[in-house]
Amino acid sequence: MKVQIEQPLLYVLALVLVAIVSAWFLYRKNTLPLPVFTFWGLRVLRALSILLLFIILLNPFVEYVDKTLEKPVLIIGVDNSKSISKGVKSDSLSLIVSDIENRLADNFNLKKVAIAKELAYNDSVLLNGSRTNLGAFVQQINQYSKGKVAGAILLSDGIYNEGFNPSVLAEKSQVPISTLLLGDTTKHLDVKIADVRHNETVRKGNETTVRVTVKTSFLPSYNTTISLKEGNTLVGQKTIVLDANASKEFVFTLPAKENGLHNYTFSIPAIEGELNTLNNTKRFSIEVVDTQSEILVVFDALHPDVGVFSSVFADVLNYKVQNVEISTLTQAQLLNADLVVLRLLNKTSQSKYKQLSKGIEKPALYFYPKANAYFPIEGVELNAKRTTNFVYPALKNSFDYFLCTNLQDQFSNIPALEVPFGDYKLSANWKNLFQQNLNGLTSDLTLVAVNKDTKPAKAIFIGAGYWAWRMNVFARTKTFQPFDTFILKITDVLIQAGKNEPLVVDIPQFFSIDDAIDIKAFVYNELNEFVGDKTVDLKLLSDSLQYNYTFVPGENQYTLRIGALPVGKYTWV
Repeated sequence: MKVQIEQPLLYVLALVLVAIVSAWFLYRKNTLPLPVFTFWGLRVLRALSILLLFIILLNPFVEYVDKTLEKPVLIIGVDNSKSISKGVKSDSLSLIVSDIENRLADNFNLKKVAIAKELAYNDSVLLNGSRTNLGAFVQQINQYSKGKVAGAILLSDGIYNEGFNPSVLAEKSQVPISTLLLGDTTKHLDVKIADVRHNETVRKGNETTVRVTVKTSFLPSYNTTISLKEGNTLVGQKTIVLDANASKEFVFTLPAKENGLHNYTFSIPAIEGELNTLNNTKRFSIEVVDTQSEILVVFDALHPDVGVFSSVFADVLNYKVQNVEISTLTQAQLLNADLVVLRLLNKTSQSKYKQLSKGIEKPALYFYPKANAYFPIEGVELNAKRTTNFVYPALKNSFDYFLCTNLQDQFSNIPALEVPFGDYKLSANWKNLFQQNLNGLTSDLTLVAVNKDTKPAKAIFIGAGYWAWRMNVFARTKTFQPFDTFILKITDVLIQAGKNEPLVVDIPQFFSIDDAIDIKAFVYNELNEFVGDKTVDLKLLSDSLQYNYTFVPGENQYTLRIGALPVGKYTWV
């Protein structure tokens, strides 16, 4: 501890002298019959008290330094998957980990992580995980504050079947990662179905595309077949050529003919010498719904872009389109609509729509062809000018509300759109489907964007001339289907996101045997507001067995952790 005074030392000595003189002056005459020791003791105390007052008036600084030794964190990640047990037993691995901990405990604050599908801190290593998410381990390391983690040690065979590629994540990490190879590190030949991408919900009468990715390891190029079954019924099959040690994507088209949940399985034949054949199959589900949605197209002047919507939905049984000029629009029409398409340019029309739609929240698709077009959305700045540009669409690859198979190729040679010149700023909830390409340069300016996360869902089409896209697609392909599918998918996203279901249960279709089954539920009132004071029960049925559960209410959702269940097929109520 240090005491610092800003004044010079001579100044302090002068104050000491003043304190002594003051004490002497006050006690210069000893009129009381006091002993000499007591008399001088009072003089000293008086001098010290005066000096203390002087020191306080000088505003001294007291510096106190407390040093604490904090050990840097060292994270030990242990692969807890079954594949490790082929080369090392659980007891032996535990001894290896204990030896590492004993050697490093004096210099580091050690944190042990067991790695399987999820990360478990200080968990025992049983080598029983069927999935390995090494990428999650690297991501967890990167979340620590810079300087607090000295490094990480990863004990693994390097095989992962869940999450992101750990090598890619490790390249961007600022934390050094050391590895210790375990298990059977021999590279085995393998062919696997790595990924299946599909829409979860499809309207009856439509078609949906499914994209499947097949990967090969340590194999030469060869021919094989990939099959798609619904139950035991073959619904699709292709003869494919797989390149050596590569990944390849294939596209299947499925018709949505019958209502309900449809379970599908992709499979590819095993090859001679392949040890792991479990990844030669992959299951997924698609729900087909049969509901007719009403689309209300509101305009204040006829334009081909408005007529395009009527043409797209003319032969689709699940939609009913009503074109309404703004002067004849009623509140009843707005209330009955599942989606409102708006193209309003003059202020009188915009004012009337604001008045009629007050208190009515509906999913909406806005055309914004000119700077004065109607677009009353918070979180979006459209600083458009009266001048225009002619731009082409550039697909945003990160758009993931639906599959965009061949969309860029199908729209690569279409006419330019006339868009208002300006700066368009979207909030984080909006996702660009197309951006503007001007003179061969793609900008960040949006052309077509969708927001389904903020209720009600919304979409915006910047510019005019979308009708020419449809005509151009037909001239090149002899069918309107590519353009119509593009519009139908956006419409489906908007309408499905706007459904006001009183009870929504979020439960995946498939679980692995060692998955901890977590289910979420949401209860809403008529205003689509979350209600957290209800009792939500769940029944799981499998053959003659029945499991009863009750959700735990939370601030914005109900949660239920079931844990692991025996292998089988379950229905829930």
